[in-house]
Amino acid sequence: MSEAYPFLEEIKLKRMVVTDESLELISKSFKNFKALVLSSCEGFTTDGLASIAANCRNLKELDLRESEVEDLSRHWLSHFPCNSTSLVSLNISCLGSEVSFSALGRLVTRSPNLRTLRLNRAVPLENLPDLLCRAPQLVELGTTGAYSVEIRSDIYSNLAEAFSACKQLKGLSGFWDVVPAYLPAMYSVCSGITSLNLSYATTQSSDLVKLVSQYPNLQRLWVLDYIEDIGLEALATSCKDLQELRVFPSDPFGVEANVSLTEQGLISVSEGCPKLHSVLYFYRQMTNTALIAIMKNQPNFIIFKLCIIEPRASSLELPIT
Repeated sequence: MSEAYPFLEEIKLKRMVVTDESLELISKSFKNFKALVLSSCEGFTTDGLASIAANCRNLKELDLRESEVEDLSRHWLSHFPCNSTSLVSLNISCLGSEVSFSALGRLVTRSPNLRTLRLNRAVPLENLPDLLCRAPQLVELGTTGAYSVEIRSDIYSNLAEAFSACKQLKGLSGFWDVVPAYLPAMYSVCSGITSLNLSYATTQSSDLVKLVSQYPNLQRLWVLDYIEDIGLEALATSCKDLQELRVFPSDPFGVEANVSLTEQGLISVSEGCPKLHSVLYFYRQMTNTALIAIMKNQPNFIIFKLCIIEPRASSLELPIT
């Protein structure tokens, strides 16, 4: 492939087995290689990533979204050359182990064009303010998951100060194990956020109600069903620009519902969010009456996907015609 396409700049693979040898070959075959996106891939280790870091001197994007990576070394980020300044997007959220924070910090510092940074849950919370101070130009941030430490006033104040300097933030994700008491530290950026991904966050309904109310310009929300009907009602009240909603199940294999999520929540959003055009909704309870009401509220849907968690227990009383 290197002989046929010597000027190749991007490779994007999904659900494929990728070896370290393949990554090393890529890194040495294309002199102007700029982007590697491995989505839900497996078969490679951090040694292969080290080859990409060391040899792709014009790399702008490295995205490992939902891939399975074998962690052989936490120092692979140190293989980026000291004069490397081209990075625009880095997604390491799938990594299971810690990376070298000193190497990560140096890389972020010398990447003035970095716009997207998605961290893994092993990055300590107390390190997040330092990274934000090094990259106040970030547009999308995937926050660390290690929020489940005991609340500390110094960490809270450092977080609040660091977030307040990030004037360009538009997207937030992560929040794996967040302690609700830390959430107000990021309220200063909420008014500018248009995309919020809480699909891995176990934050409960009462805290989600407070959280979504802080995002008046939100256009896209991915969230677990912990948001419940009351949270969706708050969303409908606060987020009038919402265009896309995805509600995922927190316990898809449970026999009984573990949350209070019904068709009423979706009806509320369809009534309160006039720009809504895309929905993915996992549910246990839905009626034809509710579906008709939703469609009347939003006749211009582009995407509308309902996923029944228990098909045999569906409460659809009549088919839609």
